[in-house]
Amino acid sequence: MLCDGVAIAGTPVDFVKGAGRRYRSVLMTPRLSLEPLRLDHARDMASVLIDPALYEHIGGSPPAEAELEGQYARQTRGVSPDGRQGWLNWALRLRGERRLIGVVQATLGERDATVGAELAWMVARQEQGAGLATEAACAVTGWLQTVGVTALSAHIHPRNAASAAVAR
Repeated sequence: MLCDGVAIAGTPVDFVKGAGRRYRSVLMTPRLSLEPLRLDHARDMASVLIDPALYEHIGGSPPAEAELEGQYARQTRGVSPDGRQGWLNWALRLRGERRLIGVVQATLGERDATVGAELAWMVARQEQGAGLATEAACAVTGWLQTVGVTALSAHIHPRNAASAAVAR
């Protein structure tokens, strides 16, 4: 079941029987456009991800644009190097605006004939608190259900109340 106000443009791709196939769906919510991640998103996302506060609960530090380009080159392949995981990533854009505000990713894997997805998200600090991460995660969750994903999970730091709320 899709969340209220979520529309899918494009055709869902069956990742259950072929992780790594290209997904082409742009997901639209009332406030967001979720675009399949592209290499050219790296430039704009570098300025979104530059805030060190974004890494408080996940560790690491803001990536340089060149690092993001390398990361996005790997992620846009759609499959892990060993072929055991499917990688789906969307860049978040406020509808009607040009700027990107974050990302949502789903890592797909098969276990005991069940396909599951581990979700993760990051939204620019100035956009946090408005429910945008929840809206994006809901859109991705609904889309994943249309392609056969039956189990969802997310790793949340115990002190990250905001992400815990998104995951609920």
